[in-house]
Amino acid sequence: MSYRHIDLTKKAQHAPDYVALNPSHLVPTLIAENGTLKLTQSLAIVEYLEEKYPQKPLLPKDLNKRAIVRNLVGISALDIQPVTNLRILIQVEKVGGSRTEWAKQYIQDGLDGTSTMSW
Repeated sequence: MSYRHIDLTKKAQHAPDYVALNPSHLVPTLIAENGTLKLTQSLAIVEYLEEKYPQKPLLPKDLNKRAIVRNLVGISALDIQPVTNLRILIQVEKVGGSRTEWAKQYIQDGLDGTSTMSW
């Protein structure tokens, strides 16, 4: 696998060569299996890597710890990230809001939900 950085602040996600890989203009994109597999969702990518390379697991072996990690991932991917996505922040700014304050609020709200988790 190779790595390619996509700079959202420079709108690299709209470059024709990237759009050909991911028509939604979003990140991430994983191209695997010699180009025959294209994944564009973080959770699907993590699960694929976990199963493809079991000798280098991303998740803890312990069932309870794995559940905690999956819960944290859910908070990040489903609660925090969608509302702090750059395209959302641009819209917030267009209606007079502060990108920074909006993002800080939703990140804090999401992280507050993790305060009772323990390893």
